[in-house]
Amino acid sequence: MIDWLKVELFCTHSFSISGDHLITLDRHGEVKWDLVRALGLVGSHDARIQIKTLARPIRPICPAGPLHSLTIEGNFVKYFQGHNIFGTGDIHTLIHRMINHLVKIPELGLTPTIWDKKTWEDGLIKIKRVDITESWDMGSNIAVDAWLKGTQVNAQVAYKGRSVYEQGTVYFGKHSKHWSMKFYNKAKELTAKGHKLHRDLHEKGLSKKAQGLLRGELVFRHRKLEAMDLNYLRQWKNLPDPKDPLKLDNPKAIFEDFISKMKLGTRIRVPDNELDKMPRSLRTAYTLWRNGEDVTAHYKRTQLYVIKKGLLEIGIDITAPRPKKAEIIPMTRYIEAKRVDAPADWHQEGLIFDPATSELPDELKAKER
Repeated sequence: MIDWLKVELFCTHSFSISGDHLITLDRHGEVKWDLVRALGLVGSHDARIQIKTLARPIRPICPAGPLHSLTIEGNFVKYFQGHNIFGTGDIHTLIHRMINHLVKIPELGLTPTIWDKKTWEDGLIKIKRVDITESWDMGSNIAVDAWLKGTQVNAQVAYKGRSVYEQGTVYFGKHSKHWSMKFYNKAKELTAKGHKLHRDLHEKGLSKKAQGLLRGELVFRHRKLEAMDLNYLRQWKNLPDPKDPLKLDNPKAIFEDFISKMKLGTRIRVPDNELDKMPRSLRTAYTLWRNGEDVTAHYKRTQLYVIKKGLLEIGIDITAPRPKKAEIIPMTRYIEAKRVDAPADWHQEGLIFDPATSELPDELKAKER
């Protein structure tokens, strides 16, 4: 599912679009700096997106002058349907549906030219941030929490190192300016401050239907998107290429590739029969780790790399602290958990907004001309 988006695009408008100003004054009353905030637009069930005129055009030469470039940021799916438990992975149609909706709101004063619309059709819409999510049915919230607590002990992702556990969420690369990954209990998030489900949706039982869902979320920022050649919409595909399903130009393939970088050292004790078959170098390192010693202090960097790789294949990460308990959910449990999409009855009840076919909610229709 496409969760959060930040895009920049060409769209001529008659006046500068912005929200509040944050102004700092010096001791003489002179303005030191003026931060212009984006304008918040309320969507379905009080969900919001932000829209703002770009101070600098996307490109130096713009046929319509300074009021020609916009940035739109927010959870587009949530804006249309009021929640993001499930949603669409069709990034192209979702973005175009949002643009077409905003153009029809008279208060924004958007008057796109033929040239502007041509750039949209050609996919010349810059992607500055995109969050891709997947959900797994773990059966219960207890199982989700157990997996998260186990993962915090010694999980790691390639290029991001070990996990950080904060308030029930497991983070990898939390403060990275390029990309990050996190896992959390979706049902609990719906009760957290700033994420609470709208009461109308709560009364429809959406909170109960989210029980037992493990949510995985990948966040890509503009530096990583540029490195992957995915910083423009035209570079994205909605579905894998049958001839090259591993090509990283669609949300599903991208998520699968990055989730494969996740490693869990989840075992505490190796059975004697496996221990006997181990090479001596691995057996010695494992024994040190089991006894609570810092294995990294006993080996050179090159040796440690080989040993770590060998032990990770049997589920042990010797560079992570030894778990105190054996109540660690193994990686196989995670892989075998059922990956889920929106149930069919959610579509029938109008709880899922399909950007290609669904009508706008009444509160959004009222905003349009």
